[in-house]
Amino acid sequence: MPTLTKKLSDFSVKSEIGQNWISSTGTVTKSFSLADIPKGSTINSATLTGKVQSQMFGGTYKAANDSTVTLYTHSAASNDEKDIGSKNVKAWLTALNGTYGSLLVDFSYKLNPNYVPSKELNTGSLGMDVPAYSQEYGYFRGITLTVNYTLPYSAVTAPTSVSLSVANTYPGQKTTLSWSGAKAGNNNAITGYEVWRSTTSKTSGFSKLASTGKSTTSYSITSPSTNVTWYYKVKTLGTVSGYDDSGLSSAVATLSMTSKAAVAPATVTVSKATPEPDVSVTISWSGAKAGTNNPIDGYEVYRATSKSGTYSKVYTVSSSSTSGSYTDTAPQSGSRYYKVVTVGTYINSGFSAIVSFTVTRTNTSDFTVPNTTEVGTAIPIAIEDNTSRPHVLRWAITNGPSGSANIGAGEETYSLAMPLSNLNSMTTAASFAITYELETQTTGGSKIGMVRKTGTITVPEDVKPTVTGATVAPVSSSSAHPVPSAWGLYIAGHSMAHVALSSGVQTAYGASITTYKITGNGASASASSLPISADSNELQAGTYTFTVTATEDESPGALLRRTHPAKHPFPAHRQHWRGGG
Repeated sequence: MPTLTKKLSDFSVKSEIGQNWISSTGTVTKSFSLADIPKGSTINSATLTGKVQSQMFGGTYKAANDSTVTLYTHSAASNDEKDIGSKNVKAWLTALNGTYGSLLVDFSYKLNPNYVPSKELNTGSLGMDVPAYSQEYGYFRGITLTVNYTLPYSAVTAPTSVSLSVANTYPGQKTTLSWSGAKAGNNNAITGYEVWRSTTSKTSGFSKLASTGKSTTSYSITSPSTNVTWYYKVKTLGTVSGYDDSGLSSAVATLSMTSKAAVAPATVTVSKATPEPDVSVTISWSGAKAGTNNPIDGYEVYRATSKSGTYSKVYTVSSSSTSGSYTDTAPQSGSRYYKVVTVGTYINSGFSAIVSFTVTRTNTSDFTVPNTTEVGTAIPIAIEDNTSRPHVLRWAITNGPSGSANIGAGEETYSLAMPLSNLNSMTTAASFAITYELETQTTGGSKIGMVRKTGTITVPEDVKPTVTGATVAPVSSSSAHPVPSAWGLYIAGHSMAHVALSSGVQTAYGASITTYKITGNGASASASSLPISADSNELQAGTYTFTVTATEDESPGALLRRTHPAKHPFPAHRQHWRGGG
């Protein structure tokens, strides 16, 4: 309950005795401000305390507006301060009927004539000129009003229940903080709420996180990305200043964001420990587990060529199952090592135990093939072992054709045809890589294993376009002294060679000509179609060579870029120009 204390400054009141020995009463009105007591408050107690003093004769000190309250009466003349004790003045405030602005109190002092030495006053035996009356001041010191009261309203109360829809969350998960049980106070309505959070303790370290309206009793929270424990309390807000909130609730909600790594598969196996080359091997696993607040999202398979080597990820799968598998193809030789990781929504597991296999060729045939061959030449294939089994031979030219052939059981050799017609589907190059695969099968046609080898196949030199229609003829270079064309002669220093191509070009295997060129002794021309021609420099006596070239298509599907230069020697004759009319 609140208490109001008001203290007056020291003051004095004068009282007199007249010639008829009748004492007068002096009065002073003082005001106590009660504005801090809200209207409608209930007064529980009110007391007046302080001290009084008269210089010589004593008297009665009173609150003159209430005859029931005598502050103090001197029993004899005294110059001492007297404590008035604690005077009950509750009635003074009760009389105000709940409206507390200010309290006016009349303080009085009346000198007691019984203590005035009247004999001495009359006879003058004191040896001084004593008047026919006496006066004296009564002093009031430290007068204090203390009021204990009950307010006309009460504080709002904090929620009695604070909880989370999901208390143990995973990273980024949303949860809702809710509260209930808050109450308004007397004449003190709820205006809203404050959400407070501590990241250290459920009893300390709280700071305001958010505010809500009076109709909102929940707050959305998003869990962080790291493991934490957070504590939440709620405060109720009221309307009355000084009583506008409840303080933090005793109820507390605890959020734990605890996410642990997924668990790697407990068991990992391979379907074949010693597979043949190029056959399928299945890596299987089981016994994986989700982590706390961390579901299984899938798996990653890592592979290396040695147990302690560098592992590279070769397979990823999305799955919520605790088991799975991956099918790999065995290499031509060597070993493969595998580890599996369980992929969690937030944190992956470590690596599982390592499993491996090592390739063997016990039941798979090896074979030999030439390193280099030409298109148009049959390629011999020799099977070295397991010839009692059937085989399938497959071949493929890079950027070119491919094919396959069945080789029956007991056959040890095979001649792979490579006709020149394959060039029709090969890209532009002088040589190509070719891959051979010999698959060993059971009598029922199932694959046992496959050996793979590579080689080079080249295009023969004689596979190129031909140029037969090039012509060379003399042409005059002088306008002042021309050489008549009818002569058909070359005159040194006056004639040039005119080189031309208008037909007579044959392509190879359907390729198309993209460029024609003429070069030699100053003659230069290039064109994508016929006819094409060029003149040389002036020539002296001697033999000169001019080259006419046809170049085939260089795009995919066309033949290798080949040129066929047609060289034409032109003998120059030393002639003399004969002048005349």
